[in-house]
Amino acid sequence: MKKKKKKNKSKKTINPIILFKRWMKIAKFSPKISYFNAMILATFGIDEYPYQRIVFLKKMDQKGIVFYTNFQSRKAKQISNSEKISLHFPWQEINRQVLILGTARMLKIQESKKYFYSRPKEHQISAISSHQSEIIFSRKKLLNSFIKLKRKFRNKNVPFPNFCGGYLVEIKSIEFWKKSKYRLHERIVYKKIKNNWILNRLSP
Repeated sequence: MKKKKKKNKSKKTINPIILFKRWMKIAKFSPKISYFNAMILATFGIDEYPYQRIVFLKKMDQKGIVFYTNFQSRKAKQISNSEKISLHFPWQEINRQVLILGTARMLKIQESKKYFYSRPKEHQISAISSHQSEIIFSRKKLLNSFIKLKRKFRNKNVPFPNFCGGYLVEIKSIEFWKKSKYRLHERIVYKKIKNNWILNRLSP
């Protein structure tokens, strides 16, 4: 009798994008978290300092993460010097956090326009009334600029500003952290090598 060959049961690793979406869903429906899609974006300045600020995740799929900003802002200027960025989701209220490393590339203008006109009109006006990251001499001047433009476009469409747009962050690495007993927290990290995700577990 021929012996039956044993099938190799290789443990399949879950796609990290699917896992991330599961965690985001938990964060979204947690009453403790006000902004589940808020993420800390870190960029590198020409002064050799890292800079951080909160931006909002607007879309995520297998291609990566999308966020929007002003291309004249400090963050955008830093991205133009170095496309390598990091994103951090600090969901401490549910004892989880996610760290993402990737490269940021500008979206096509059609996608940026679509997002711009999906926003409330007041938000569209504020985008063109504020020269992001530039020095201002008074808040009153900024508010007056907003009010003036609001009157101007009361019965008109706001023209699309070519300095507003989005970035797609192509994920190179994604680390999941989950609180556990005795400070033996769970840490797993996925790194993308070509088109494959390599999974490693890290010591806390």
